[in-house]
Amino acid sequence: MPESIVVDHASKRFTMRYHRTIKQMTIAKIRGQEISDTFLAVNDVSFTIQQGESVGLMGLNGSGKSTLLKLINGVMKPDAGRVLTRGRIAGLIATGAGFHPQLSGRDNVYLNAAILGMSEAETNAKFRADRGVRRHRPVPRRTRRQLLVRDVLQTRLRGRGPHRLRHLPHRRGAGGR
Repeated sequence: MPESIVVDHASKRFTMRYHRTIKQMTIAKIRGQEISDTFLAVNDVSFTIQQGESVGLMGLNGSGKSTLLKLINGVMKPDAGRVLTRGRIAGLIATGAGFHPQLSGRDNVYLNAAILGMSEAETNAKFRADRGVRRHRPVPRRTRRQLLVRDVLQTRLRGRGPHRLRHLPHRRGAGGR
């Protein structure tokens, strides 16, 4: 099986600056303080991923996972070593990346396909090929205010009157009204 991703002794170094302005940097230099420091976010990493494989990166905060994904996706270039890719590469940093709760299932499929680099024609062909998808209804997401208005309207329509509103916490707006 052909190789899709080859990371060969890749390293990426960053500079962390302790002071933001020229004045702060000048004062720090006079006092003999460090004004910046360099660190290796990715240090001599090597691996190969075959075509069709899926890989998950796990590690502690600050261990270089996002930096490595950026190197693979071509957003950053390694300072040392090399990163070779073939075909489409999509690094999803979060589980919900590419999912929008106010879009229909169909629209979310197209959104994810765009994130993965698929054209609309490719997505249309794959979407038509999936016979299991039958309905495309939007999934509504309601705010607290919308839910409150809905509950009040339902209460009024049932003839119960607004007496339930007394149990809601009172909030004062701007101006103390």
